[in-house]
Amino acid sequence: MNKVFKSLSVVLLAVVCFLTLAGCNKVKEKNYNKIEDGMTKASVIEILGDFNASTNDNGYVTCYWFKGADTYQEALDKVNAGKEVLTITVVFQDNKVVHKTMDNFVIA
Repeated sequence: MNKVFKSLSVVLLAVVCFLTLAGCNKVKEKNYNKIEDGMTKASVIEILGDFNASTNDNGYVTCYWFKGADTYQEALDKVNAGKEVLTITVVFQDNKVVHKTMDNFVIA
């Protein structure tokens, strides 16, 4: 009985840890407000984690972080289905922040 209880306890602890970490999306206003013009892309990634999508246009790299979607296509599908996807968009030039926005995903 003691072995079964220990095994169940370990499994329960693992499930709780997984669910806690799975819900740790860093796309939130508190982290958005930490981003400042002139910060490096590496510094922004430290705050927000890895970006979900990016584009590169004429020396400007635009990175997107989604809350509620893992990819651009998933965000697009959710928006088309009437759901909101909170998005932080950061534009870099020469690896430095030049612009940022936080809004619901918008289809361009």
